[in-house]
Amino acid sequence: MECTPVTGRVRGSKLLDKPASNETKGKNTMKTTTILLLACSPLLAMSGCAHKNHNTVPAQEATPVVGGLTDADVHDNDATTAAQYAVNVMARESKANLVVVAILNAKRQVIAGLNYRLTLHVAGVEGGKSRIARAVVWKKLDGSHELTKRT
Repeated sequence: MECTPVTGRVRGSKLLDKPASNETKGKNTMKTTTILLLACSPLLAMSGCAHKNHNTVPAQEATPVVGGLTDADVHDNDATTAAQYAVNVMARESKANLVVVAILNAKRQVIAGLNYRLTLHVAGVEGGKSRIARAVVWKKLDGSHELTKRT
């Protein structure tokens, strides 16, 4: 939309087509300016004619949302501790010596503590086959860990 100035004289709320005399020009100019500003300001705001502030604040990193999953750094100390805990529990249950070769993916979920959803590359110590394992480790508020899901 474009705001175009209205020409003519204003008397009360009526726009007249006749030019004003010199003595009434000052009064009418003020009324015309006021009417133009009031009439065009909503249009300017809606149409983008008004001055835009280009000094925007850069987006900040998203803070964890309770219950929401966020990407976690695979080199993060808590993620590596959770991965080692998961592999130790899996090794104890399968009676095999397993080690973490790499953390392939890690996601963190804020709950009453933290859940780490991990995708791990694990291998047997004595030349056992390597495989991909998925685990969810709950880091409780007291700092202890519990393996809540594994595949």
